[in-house]
Amino acid sequence: MADYLRKLAQKLGTEGPIKTLSTPRAVKLLHNGQYFLTTTNARYVWEIPPYPQFYVPATELRAEAEKAGSCLEIKEGEEFFAPGSESAATSSEAQAKKEPLAKQWILTINNSEGPKKTIDQAIAFSPSLSSSSQTTAKDLAGLVKIEFSSIDQWFEEDTPIFVHPKDPFKRIDILTSHRPIKVYVSGVNGKRICIASTPSAHHLYETGLPCRFYMPLTAVLASVLRPSERRTRCPYKGEAEYYSVELPGGKVYEDVVWFYNRPTVECAGIMGEVCSSSCDMPICFSQVVHSDQSKQTQLHVDGGRTSFIPTANLSSEPRRIEAAMADFSFTEDVELQKLNEQVLREPEEFEHWEKLVRAAESQESGLNRNSSPQAIAATRDVYDRFLARFPLFFGYWKKYADLEFSIAGPEAAEMVYERGVASIGISVDLWANYCNFKLETTHDIDVIRELFERAKKSAGLDFLAHPFWDKYIEFEERIEAHDRVFEILSEIIHIPLHQYARYFERYRALSANRSLAELAPANVIEGFRNELAADMQQRTDAQMEQELRARIDQYHAEVFQQTQTETTKRWTYESEVKRPYYHVTDLDDAQLANWRKYLDFEESEGGYERTKFLYERCLVTAANYDEFWLRYARWMQAQEDKQNEVRNILQRASCVFVPISRPAIRIYYAQFEESMDNASIANDVYEAILMILPNHLETIICLANLQRRVSGVEQAIETLKAHLGSPEKSQSTRGAVVSEWARLVWEINGQVDEARAIYQSHQQDYSACNTFWLNWFFFEIRQPAVGPKQQSEHFHRVKAVYDAICSSGLPRRTVQDIHCFYVVYLRERGGPDAFKELVRRDAEINGPLSVQRGFANDDDDIGVVGYPGLDVHESVFVAGQGGLSMFPQAANGTPQNANGAGRY
Repeated sequence: MADYLRKLAQKLGTEGPIKTLSTPRAVKLLHNGQYFLTTTNARYVWEIPPYPQFYVPATELRAEAEKAGSCLEIKEGEEFFAPGSESAATSSEAQAKKEPLAKQWILTINNSEGPKKTIDQAIAFSPSLSSSSQTTAKDLAGLVKIEFSSIDQWFEEDTPIFVHPKDPFKRIDILTSHRPIKVYVSGVNGKRICIASTPSAHHLYETGLPCRFYMPLTAVLASVLRPSERRTRCPYKGEAEYYSVELPGGKVYEDVVWFYNRPTVECAGIMGEVCSSSCDMPICFSQVVHSDQSKQTQLHVDGGRTSFIPTANLSSEPRRIEAAMADFSFTEDVELQKLNEQVLREPEEFEHWEKLVRAAESQESGLNRNSSPQAIAATRDVYDRFLARFPLFFGYWKKYADLEFSIAGPEAAEMVYERGVASIGISVDLWANYCNFKLETTHDIDVIRELFERAKKSAGLDFLAHPFWDKYIEFEERIEAHDRVFEILSEIIHIPLHQYARYFERYRALSANRSLAELAPANVIEGFRNELAADMQQRTDAQMEQELRARIDQYHAEVFQQTQTETTKRWTYESEVKRPYYHVTDLDDAQLANWRKYLDFEESEGGYERTKFLYERCLVTAANYDEFWLRYARWMQAQEDKQNEVRNILQRASCVFVPISRPAIRIYYAQFEESMDNASIANDVYEAILMILPNHLETIICLANLQRRVSGVEQAIETLKAHLGSPEKSQSTRGAVVSEWARLVWEINGQVDEARAIYQSHQQDYSACNTFWLNWFFFEIRQPAVGPKQQSEHFHRVKAVYDAICSSGLPRRTVQDIHCFYVVYLRERGGPDAFKELVRRDAEINGPLSVQRGFANDDDDIGVVGYPGLDVHESVFVAGQGGLSMFPQAANGTPQNANGAGRY
């Protein structure tokens, strides 16, 4: 390292750097948890052509080190002389007269909470360079170069920078393009495979580099992607995460695709989008430049890296759109009308909406206040309906607000922002954008502050809320409200945030000039006063204040330690959150498991506000998952007097996020409303489900039993009969409805013979319905039989149903499964001749094909586990269990229904 420092000092001190440039930006250095330097006199120095480094004034470093209680210590190390001068000046006297070009500095950063850390990669250039004949070398006089990678974190103002400072002569442009792009890779046999296709993309132009193409998530073929552990940082775009590409046949390209989950502000347009290049695998981008599909050019891109993220449909069953979509009849744009029709046909497909929004915005060469009223109205309608369907896309709320601002002014944009924060109130990005918009469009300090306070209550607890808090502090500083700045910092230091240490340092720096009453709660200060008074020592007022400040400083250290501990606890889970925003694509199993563990942790901590906030964060990322909505509702139900909050959670899930094709959350909502004495609402919820899913048996049974509880069993039976006669109902559903009808007559009215008559009268109608026969069979088994006569009659009734099942035409494996229950019945409740029946039936059911009775084709009734019959998963057999283990077991290990207990 010393050799590297010597060569660099000699080269720069004699030849000078390529160029230098002063900057007014505040450059901050954070190391070992301490900000040991903040300067507005840093200088860009280009040691090599591609990018600059920051050099800082030596005088400011020394001044910091000389301050009382400073965390910084400076020691001088080796001196670096011009090349050849070391040998020329061998004597100590000659060496003393020779001025070195620079010296090595060794910086030590102390931290009262932990061990000190030393930086030995620093060069302090001599002030005498100001007389150098090299113009650029003169600029280094009195500056210190600290190796960028040796510092924990560099900041420009309060924005962290990575790898190296951003080159002020470079820029990034992100342009929206509707030129279609396809991405091909070379397969095992050299055959091209298309792994991505998109009608539009973002073109990212970075000075001096090839154009990069960032595509929507829905453009990517998910099956070829494999997550990678690789992470890299770009000073201009942020931290990139990677995927490898695994093609059919096993060919793998490692770490060839990338994406930015949290890009820098200037690159927010590519958040979550994906990109690839031909640096590590043969990829070509096929761009359709003209509308004529036959005119294509192939663009080969070298250098750079990319990323794709797997995608999946939100729901296989679209919901209905109740009202008409936007009217584009006024335009001759056929493509726009086609996209509108696509959304009408498939309203659940995010990709269709994305294309339609872009196309609508691009009307008339880009909408503005001079655009036609029809185009403006149609675009507004597209945005309104899109965001009603996908309200968690905070970026589109920002785009909509910007559009309204350009068309109708600040009041219209503010209305959009208000709708946005009502839809996704915990979004730090959306609140920060809204507050920034308010700062730019109004001069009423009270109005702005009120908005910041609303944002604080909604999103201030977010682990990554520092952009909002920075903006809030910046606003108060701008109007010189120093008391408010201190109040805000006093609040922040108690919140576990990603950048908690930075705020604490700022708080400590300001606290030295604040009154005692502002430094801690009144009861804490009073406690310290009492402690000091109790030791009976005489103190002057100045001594008393000094003692109190010392104790309060210790109190602050304890607050910092507590916040640090809480932050560290949460970092375990926060570091695993790979997608903190909403998208229609599925989360992988690791992400779902991390959210479950994070919620377990926060619930165990016992704080209502933080737990509620984490649930809201989770349900931005995992809004499409029933389990988290149900978990949230059940957790909230366990809190005291939170019925309205529970209702709100279930309504949001049922009306917006969870498709009706998964009705479990709606059924839970109906049950909740019934528990709150709102049976009519529960009834309406069940009816709404059955409008879309007329054959959903659980909902039919829930509705019938709601009617039974409210209006009596006869009303429940009438409800079942109404569904029985509905032409929408399948044969299987009708058979199950008949079984429920018979169950009510038997279990509620106690009319066994009437229930049996219902089964018998519908026997021919539902001879191929598994549920009908299974319920009738268990109905007969569960009837009591006391004494030989009743037992004989009972046996013949059970046998009659079993015989009917065997001759009904049900698939062979279905009959085999029911036969298992018949065997248990004969063993446990059969008479003297029971085993004659058992052996005979066993041969007919389980014997070789030559002695089996005729059964229906097994393919007619395929279960969910892949074969006909009752759905018994093969895992129960692997575990050494019998097929009956899928049913409730009694203490002796037999199915509960075998001895008449329980319901099948």
